[in-house]
Amino acid sequence: MKNFDKYATYYDVIYNNKDYSQEVSYIDKLLKKYSKAKTKTILELGCGTAGHAKELLKHGYQIHGLDMSEGMIEMATSLSQENNSFTCKKADIRDFNLNKKFDCAISLFHVMSYQTQNNDFLNALKCARKHLNREGLLIFDFWYGPGVLSDRPQTKTRDFETPEISIRRLTTPHMRVNENIVDGSLLLRQLRKQQLENKFDLNGAYGYTQMLKEQISGNNNSWAIRWYASTFLKNKLGLYVGKSLIQNIGNDNSGTHCGSSNEYDVSISQQRVTEFTEDFTEDQKSQRLIEDYFNKKKVTFFSKLKSFLSRKSQ
Repeated sequence: MKNFDKYATYYDVIYNNKDYSQEVSYIDKLLKKYSKAKTKTILELGCGTAGHAKELLKHGYQIHGLDMSEGMIEMATSLSQENNSFTCKKADIRDFNLNKKFDCAISLFHVMSYQTQNNDFLNALKCARKHLNREGLLIFDFWYGPGVLSDRPQTKTRDFETPEISIRRLTTPHMRVNENIVDGSLLLRQLRKQQLENKFDLNGAYGYTQMLKEQISGNNNSWAIRWYASTFLKNKLGLYVGKSLIQNIGNDNSGTHCGSSNEYDVSISQQRVTEFTEDFTEDQKSQRLIEDYFNKKKVTFFSKLKSFLSRKSQ
C-alpha cells in the first residue's frame, strides 16, 4: 500500500475529470431497483479519497468507508469532518470486523480487481457478506479480461496542473496475457470429490481431465479448460448455435494449442440474431453425437502400432 500512500496526495488531481456523479446515479438506480428494503446505510470497500462517498451523501445515504491506504484515509477524513453521515477507517477489506451491519456494500473503481489471488477475493466477499443485513446487496465492478485483451492499454503520457502543482503521468502497461488466476488444482479437487471426472470427459470421449492436469503441471497454459471446468461444476451450459456469428481463426495455425485444420469450420450466419429463447435445455442427442465424434477420433495404441507397421512395410 506504500504506492497508494504516495499516490493519495495527487489522486484527486489526476482524477479531477472522473464523473463520480454519473457513476453514483447508476448505483442509486441499482439500489432502488434491486433492494428489497429501502437502503439507508452503505459500507464502501476501498473508499479512496471519498469521491464516490461525497456523491452518495447527496442521495441521502449514510456511508462508512474502508481503505487499506493510510494516505487515502487521511484525505477522506476531511469529508467526515464536514458531514457526520460519512465515517471512514483504515482497514484491509479481506480481514476486518466492524461489529455492525449495513444495507448495502459497494466496491468501485476496480478495487476487487486488485485482489489478485483467489483467497484474497473470496475473503473480501466473506467479509462483505458478514457485514450485510439480510438480503443486503453487494455491488462491485471489475476489469473485463477479454475487453482488456481486445482493446489493449497503450503507453501514454498525461499532464495535470493546478495552481499549486504540475504532474506528468507516464503509463507503461505490462501485459501478461497468458496468466490466469483461476486455480486449476481447486477445480480438479472438486471434480474428484463429486466423482464427475468421467462426465466431465464427455463419458470418456475426450480427455478434458488430463488437459486440466497438464495445465496444473504447467505443460499447457489453456484458459479454456479452466473456463469449461468452472462452468461445468456450476452446472452451466455452453451455447452452440447452428449457424455461428463469429469465425474461429484459431485453427489457421495461429492458435496456441492447435494446428492447421478446417475440421471445425462453421457456416456464418448472414442475418442478425435479434433474440434468444430464455428456455435453454441440454440437447442429449447433440451430446451423444459429440461423444461419437470424439470417440472416432481417438488414437489408440493399436492404431498407432498399425500405422507404424504400415509405414515400415512401404
